[in-house]
Amino acid sequence: MTNLIEIFIFIFGASVGSFIYTSVLRTKAGVSLWNRSKCRHCQKSIYFYDLIPLISFFVLKRKCRFCKKRISFVYPIIEFISGLLFLFIFLHHGFSILLIRDLFFLSILFFIFLFDLYFYEIPDRFIFPAIIISFLLNNFFFGYSFEDLLVASISVSSFFAFLFFISQGKWIGGGDIRMGVLMGVMLGFYHSLFALSFAYILGMIVAITLILLRKKTWKSELPFGSFLSISIF
Repeated sequence: MTNLIEIFIFIFGASVGSFIYTSVLRTKAGVSLWNRSKCRHCQKSIYFYDLIPLISFFVLKRKCRFCKKRISFVYPIIEFISGLLFLFIFLHHGFSILLIRDLFFLSILFFIFLFDLYFYEIPDRFIFPAIIISFLLNNFFFGYSFEDLLVASISVSSFFAFLFFISQGKWIGGGDIRMGVLMGVMLGFYHSLFALSFAYILGMIVAITLILLRKKTWKSELPFGSFLSISIF
């Protein structure tokens, strides 16, 4: 029975990951999130049985059922990672209210990670509701004081606002300031300090690696919101 539950959690997580990735692409394109899924090449509506996470990709042999164009490997990779992350959180918390909170946090952070990674921006229409819901969850259900969350969100966002001001937006973007607020209400003050430090260390490692590989230069932009998402998680 336990194995069946874990399999279900993995499949559910993979499905959520697929929806999140689709939502990222649709949000940028200005398309409704609730329209039926379509092939990006021929625009034919995809049958529901062709949307089974991971399985459909291999059953269809990585091709659209209609136009036979290749389906990107990004889909199964995201589904697999998302399924593993959901399973990891479930194994850590079991069936509890913490599970619900952390799966919500994960979904929001995964969306922000992908959106910033692809488009170097963070959409306000998602981050503002996430800030409000995260604050209410932690304040009312998980023992975080109003003062702790307020100080954390103001401290981190003010740090980013300072960097934004002195660099005139060259070092970080406005979305990172709002991410600072989200970090504060998700983690509280002390955990935010650790997460912020980790984000900069991770960003530095990635930046140096890409520069050494000649994929980026010292003047290139990096999706710092993606690093913040990883560090918060």
